[in-house]
Order: sequence, then C-alpha cells, then structure tokens
Amino acid sequence: MREPIGREELLASWRDARESALAAFADVDDRDRVPWGGRRMTARSLATARIMETWAHGLDCFAAFDVPPVDTARLRHVAWLGWKTLPHGFAIAGVVPVAPPTSLHVELVSPDSTALWSYGPPSSPDVIRGQAGEWCRVVTHRLRCRAPQLEAQGELAQQSISVARAFL
Repeated sequence: MREPIGREELLASWRDARESALAAFADVDDRDRVPWGGRRMTARSLATARIMETWAHGLDCFAAFDVPPVDTARLRHVAWLGWKTLPHGFAIAGVVPVAPPTSLHVELVSPDSTALWSYGPPSSPDVIRGQAGEWCRVVTHRLRCRAPQLEAQGELAQQSISVARAFL
C-alpha cells in the first residue's frame, strides 16, 4: 500500500500534468480529430470538454470544504458546450425533442455581468435565459439538489433543462 501523497507533492503533480496537457495540445491543430471516450473529436472540443470536467469537479471540491466558488468568464466554454451537446443529452435521456435541439436559443449573463452570451438562433420561440454559472451547473449536473434558476420559455427549453448534459 502506498503512502498518502502530501499536499505540495500533489499540487506539483497536478501542475506537471497540466503542463504536459498544454504541450500535447500545442502540437495539434484545433480541428485535428483525436481519440476520446471511445470516439474521435476535434482537439478544440476535447480541450473544451477538459475545461468543463475540471470546472465541474472543482465545484465538487469547493462543496466538500463548504467554500463558495467564484465563476469567471472562462465559463463561456462550458456554456457553449452545454448548448452544443443538447442532442447528446436528449439521446442519452431517451427523450424525443419537440423541435431540433439546435433550434434552442440560450441567452446567458456572464459571471461579471458585463456581457451577454448567446447560442442558437436568436429568433427561436424556445429560449433559456439566466446567469451563465447557473446554466453551466445545469449542464454539469452540479445544482446540489435544487431547482435551476433559469427562465425556460417554450416546451423545447423546458425539455432541454431536464436533459442537458455536457459530459459523456
């Protein structure tokens, strides 16, 4: 049985892994397809998915120590991924959407309230509105047993909140 690793050693290990990942991503074009999760995806999508995973599991760590997390503008990657993966969410849930998931419009206020992030057609009758951090918590299933604080206008929007998932 291994001895538990100390805090400093663990942090150094994480930083080394981060540098290795950055170096690996630097060697590929954003559009190159790379293996992940039993399929192939673009390097850009893989990087975005890793940002999402790191952020979501970071929320778990904050919750474990009862420390409030601080959302930043980097969440735009997670927010976009949450919208982009809606077809996957419907498929995994076994729910037939009332309209194509790509027709949903998602309109989010950035964490610092200085920008509006929009995904999907602005003319859509189906709209989800709210804080970016809230949407990101919905798509990563990190609401901590509470209802989403998002406005869902239209049946597709309501369906989307219940099936959204930005992960495999």
